Amino acid sequence: VTVLGASGTGKSSLVRAGVVARLRLGALSGSECWPVVVVRPGVEPADALARCVAVLAADPTPVRVLVVDQLEELFTLGASPSHRAAFVDALIRWKSADGGHRLVIVVRSDYFDACTDLPGWSGEFGGGEVVVGPPTDHELRRIVSLPSRAFGTTIEPELVDLVVREAGGAVGALPLVSTALL
Repeated sequence: VTVLGASGTGKSSLVRAGVVARLRLGALSGSECWPVVVVRPGVEPADALARCVAVLAADPTPVRVLVVDQLEELFTLGASPSHRAAFVDALIRWKSADGGHRLVIVVRSDYFDACTDLPGWSGEFGGGEVVVGPPTDHELRRIVSLPSRAFGTTIEPELVDLVVREAGGAVGALPLVSTALL
């Protein structure tokens, strides 16, 4: 599956704190035992991917999950076209090598067209896109208030109201909200 959305809409949070966390809690039968590795391409995408694939290969579990977060780094951090193609080819080979391999890709929507131009992308990864938009006011209220409950505290309702009023509906607001609440 490929998770798409504008910068700051919560794609990485959805995958890391949502999908990965739920898998680790056993949301799918046996998923609490599945190894999950998250990789960001970074400045050396092939090396980063090779390290993560090696970790997964060492695990005897029949189902393995690889999450490629911030795939747009293939374009923003200076990887050459040949390095981009090699990265995608390695992903395709990993995904195809074993029926138990599961792949989640997270990418900013403004780079999705560039992804589809990469050799092999559309045939292997096309058709399984999930689009993440900015959170609704209700979702933003939950995003702001629920984490504090995990620590047995609460956030003043007036602060939650202020955050929702100032950031609600704004594309890219989540990183700013996160920074403001630190």
